[in-house]
Amino acid sequence: MSGLVNYVSCAVLWLGLLVKAPDLVRHRSDPYLRAICAVLGLAGLCFLLGAPPTVGAVNRLTGAPTSPPR
Repeated sequence: MSGLVNYVSCAVLWLGLLVKAPDLVRHRSDPYLRAICAVLGLAGLCFLLGAPPTVGAVNRLTGAPTSPPR
């Protein structure tokens, strides 16, 4: 369930970024708007990469152990 919550949060943040993108194109020199878009994009990426299914997939692809050795 927590993976679904992470993916929904990611989608909402990236949707906000898509809504702000036209403003960013029109006002490229606005530092506050650039910061807001960067925060929305990076926060969405954090939610995507922090989801347990994504972590498991990355661990499988890289060969990282899933649990510490005993």
